[in-house]
Amino acid sequence: MAGQTQHSRIDLYWLPLGAGGRFVRRNGRLFEAAMARHEHRAVAELYHSALEVRQGASRFVIEMAPVWNTDAVDRGVVRERPVGTRWFGRSRFFRYEVRCWLDGRIPGDVRSGRLRAWQSSRSWDQQPVASPTSH
Repeated sequence: MAGQTQHSRIDLYWLPLGAGGRFVRRNGRLFEAAMARHEHRAVAELYHSALEVRQGASRFVIEMAPVWNTDAVDRGVVRERPVGTRWFGRSRFFRYEVRCWLDGRIPGDVRSGRLRAWQSSRSWDQQPVASPTSH
């Protein structure tokens, strides 16, 4: 496949917290208001971020999100951990996961919070070769 053009890009999305639903938005705002009051500072806006990585025809979404916000079996879970204490983590409502999933879904209106982080058009024979041992 030498000489074939390969288009690649990485888009970074900044989405208002709770773009996928009211529960997270409401509780996030309550938590932030309590923390701001406790720390004697102004209330800040909270955001969720995600990366969309495109390599040719393949598209991956990399994000950290609540375990319960999707039932997709093929959501590419890389790591799962409790939020706060391990005791809270017994409930899936207090667990988050890092995902790297093929053709993943980013919640909310993604058009408004996109930032093109990187883009390249190179031919296949110009692509660097990576291996599990290279750093």
